[in-house]
Amino acid sequence: RNDMIASDFSLRAVEGAPKDEPRLLKDDELCRLWYKPDNVFEMPKVNSFAHIRSSAAYSSPESSVLTNLWVQILQEHCNDFTYLASMANLHCSFVNARTGVIINVSGYNHKINVLMGRIVKAIIALPDKLEQDLFERIRDKTAKSYHNFLFSQPYQHAFYGGEQCFDPMVWSIDDKKLALAELTMSDLVDFHKRLLSRFHLEMLVHGNCSPDEASMLASTLVDGLKPSELFASNRPQTRVVALKEKVSYVHRMPGFNEEDTNSCIANIYQMGAIDIRKNAVLALINHLIKEPAFNELRTEEQLGYIVHTSIQIFGNDIKNLLILIQSDSFDPIYLDGRVEAFLDRFRSKISKMTEEEWQTNIDAVTALLREKNKNLAEESTRYWQVISNGAYSFQKLKLVANEVEALKVTEVLRVFDRYFSKESSKRKKLSVQVFSKNVAEKINETIVAKESGIEDDTVLIMLEDVVDFKREMPLFPLPKKKDVKAMMMQNEEGSTQ
Repeated sequence: RNDMIASDFSLRAVEGAPKDEPRLLKDDELCRLWYKPDNVFEMPKVNSFAHIRSSAAYSSPESSVLTNLWVQILQEHCNDFTYLASMANLHCSFVNARTGVIINVSGYNHKINVLMGRIVKAIIALPDKLEQDLFERIRDKTAKSYHNFLFSQPYQHAFYGGEQCFDPMVWSIDDKKLALAELTMSDLVDFHKRLLSRFHLEMLVHGNCSPDEASMLASTLVDGLKPSELFASNRPQTRVVALKEKVSYVHRMPGFNEEDTNSCIANIYQMGAIDIRKNAVLALINHLIKEPAFNELRTEEQLGYIVHTSIQIFGNDIKNLLILIQSDSFDPIYLDGRVEAFLDRFRSKISKMTEEEWQTNIDAVTALLREKNKNLAEESTRYWQVISNGAYSFQKLKLVANEVEALKVTEVLRVFDRYFSKESSKRKKLSVQVFSKNVAEKINETIVAKESGIEDDTVLIMLEDVVDFKREMPLFPLPKKKDVKAMMMQNEEGSTQ
């Protein structure tokens, strides 16, 4: 008999809850619980995200790999009941993250706590149930995934190169491969104890449940796993390298796959931690640049099949503008020059916009920022993204949209000239350049200003120089701790829960 099949599909009525953001039900040394009833879609379902925050998950290459193995083995052990759960429209998944492990549970609310209880039992039983055959199989699977990464597309290697330069604590594929080769089953058992002995749980419960039912779901995890309080000084943190102004950093790396004839460039223009107004400008520039970048760099100049622009975020709040080209016809040095030339033309295009063109683009960006959630899952994911980055700014998209409406061409050009123009004394740029075997002889070429159109000081970072580069660079400060007391849910008498 399947005890996870729901029979109660009644909808919970929760008075006074906002329709566009969650509220805190609990905030103590072990657990921070966010809750929002489904007062929008009115479905008998719940989505829950539980983040087991622990610095043990990523303190070394070994711990990073062990977290990966632990999550995969837990998923295997849960296969004993996930089929029955799926028949009852209940689902669970596990994600290894830089800051710990994330448990996702979703489906009909009536029996969701039964599934959570099964997961907790599987976590507790993992060391005793672990078998050598399973450990070896998961270890081999992980080794293949690391190896297969070397054969992925060059643009993925460019993203990897950017992460390696900006994140002072990220571990390389080579580090992980070395660590994996030496790990044993007893290492995983010891890691299991370290991971769960001290952690802080941050959780979102969103959907058709009462505050008491949401609290019960969190208690199932905390009471079942019985963690000790995480030391305040040992909470996982994510720092980001701060590039120096008026310096162009160039990170060159050979293509990992010698058979791939594609090269790639990823130019990353760092803005940093920016206020709502500059977020609005960046959102508008990101919208404005997409079509001309594709038309000019791909269609007209035919530089490469992949031309991509986007906002890139490192850490929780460090914003960057990314322009990426993957090409089998041109080397990254030439591509860098074409990107810089395009930025000059793009500035001119903005300055010549008519009022009608300007307003059309303003309206398009604000409509996108104010777009309503299409379903419960999309709404849950938006809330969880805000919780995960520690900002707790649930109204940020609306605030950014309000600022976009008020933007003028002159203000956007001022921001463009400061952060993206090669003439700026404030610009911060990293160019990640992946060289295929076809152009490998150029990887050691001296950077000449006229080739790239850059007049900044230039720092060349080869693959073997990345660790030393990060040691010598300053880091952005962590964002200020957000006071969430005002977000506590009020009961009917007006006091906090």
